Amino acid sequence: MIGLDLDFSLARTVKMTLCDYQILEYTNSELRTHGVPFIVILRFHMQNSYVLTGYVLQNWRGKIGATSEGELDDVEDFLEDLQRHSRISPSSDTRFFDRLNGLGVGPLRAFVSGSCLVPELDTLLPMFFDGQVGLAGWQRSFDLVGENCFDLAEKLVPASITGSLPSDG
Repeated sequence: MIGLDLDFSLARTVKMTLCDYQILEYTNSELRTHGVPFIVILRFHMQNSYVLTGYVLQNWRGKIGATSEGELDDVEDFLEDLQRHSRISPSSDTRFFDRLNGLGVGPLRAFVSGSCLVPELDTLLPMFFDGQVGLAGWQRSFDLVGENCFDLAEKLVPASITGSLPSDG
């Protein structure tokens, strides 16, 4: 029963957590002002730290309309960088996420950013993806890049919760 209480406490903590989001788009021409949104990067505000994780639209290779293998390689390189940065970071280390808003040249560009509570993502994110993201559980339309935010957040459960649990031994 204690495990259930901890799981509920963790889920409630993450649900009521503020998160920042960045949505990136792909465009195959410098002349285009708007591209195809396909990446969501979330930064969860936790106790004295951040949890960074990302999601890429399922079947993104076919949806973005890349015109060359080199453009796909550029996107895959970025996704690898995102995967390396998907982790718990001290609250003072926000460089990777903050720089995303400055993407404006090349195939990957910043599309929209903001902040909200985690439950608000279900209604907020579908607005930016032209019907490609369902209203019931936006995560179903994406593949995870990096670690799952809930797995990372579990490491950040306050010691007062975990320290008060009796051991099994």
